Amino acid sequence: MEMIQDDGRTVICPECYAYNRLEEPVVEGQVVLCQACRVRIRIERRGDDLVPIVLPDTGKEEDTTW
Repeated sequence: MEMIQDDGRTVICPECYAYNRLEEPVVEGQVVLCQACRVRIRIERRGDDLVPIVLPDTGKEEDTTW
């Protein structure tokens, strides 16, 4: 499955597989916030392709309200 589609305007989250539509095409090194599961996704180059990589959690407090 292509994780970046529509000429770089759609990024599929590698965590929850939600489609994140963007106004501008993504570029290498850009960080995108998944609109569904709220993880941070960095766009990295692997060979000739750009791929989304989930960034590690940076101490965000766990939501215990549910």
